[in-house]
Amino acid sequence: MSSQAVKDRLAQDIALWEADGVIDGPTKAVLAARYDAAGFGLATFARYLGIAGGGIAALGLVGFFAVAVGSPAVIAVLALILACLLLWGGLTLAADPLGRYVHSSKAVIALGAVALVGAVCAGCEAVKLPHPQMILVAGLISLPTMAVIAYRTTNILLLILAVLGLFHWIGSWSTMLGRSTYAFEVQDPKVMAAVALGASILGAFHEAEWSERWPRFHHVYLAIGLTYMNLSLLILTVYPHKTALPWIVVWAAAGLLQMVAAVRAKSRLIMAFGMTAACLNLFTRFFEGWWDALSVGAFLLAGGLALAAFGVAAEAVAVRLQRRGWL
Repeated sequence: MSSQAVKDRLAQDIALWEADGVIDGPTKAVLAARYDAAGFGLATFARYLGIAGGGIAALGLVGFFAVAVGSPAVIAVLALILACLLLWGGLTLAADPLGRYVHSSKAVIALGAVALVGAVCAGCEAVKLPHPQMILVAGLISLPTMAVIAYRTTNILLLILAVLGLFHWIGSWSTMLGRSTYAFEVQDPKVMAAVALGASILGAFHEAEWSERWPRFHHVYLAIGLTYMNLSLLILTVYPHKTALPWIVVWAAAGLLQMVAAVRAKSRLIMAFGMTAACLNLFTRFFEGWWDALSVGAFLLAGGLALAAFGVAAEAVAVRLQRRGWL
């Protein structure tokens, strides 16, 4: 009988083979039955919900006692105890020799990391650190800890939280309006774009050198890095026209380079981001230039025809690249 980790890897590979057209649906079903590769099914989803619910309830209980006492120091101590218990429990589950708790351990460890962030922030509040220093200290302590644990346990869920936390830390989603609406604030898109480019390069290096040791980790760096890089460049292109024009050129070049890199690496993920960046750049320029000059109907008609022409041209290029074996 294969270990749970082997079954999970087989389930992922079988799903990818079907998505890439290597196998059809019936073949996928036969392989899944043959190797007992159920994948991320309803039972696993329910288990994740239960673990997340228990962790959130524990955090709520910590908050309840802390409010009753009225001391940030109590919050920090209770949250730290909870974080240590969750991290210890998650690492213990991850070390199971039969691999029976692959999914459960990842969820528990992620909750422990969230509790650790809360403990650090509460501790900073207890010693009355100013808000900017609190954010700095929380990031310096929490993010490296999350990254180390993610690599030690091959926990992709925790890595996603760590990478997203990094971008939040350097300037994003810094405030919350009302009950549930985030104010998206990239405080310095130039810095954000540079960090995102670094994350994307790290993802490419990860795929080339460490994909066997840490499978799918490169997807995290590439997806999040390219998202924030293209978003930051989009923000820079809508600045006043005197400063926007150079960034329009930079973003166009960045989209083209992403597509070239995708062809060389045969990566559909990078190609999707490159194509999205190019389309967004063209649409933004079209909107800025023609929205006020055309009626809504004429604008939509012209935009639709232009998009259709671009799609036909892109498809023709893709077919040629496939014939040459570049895609």
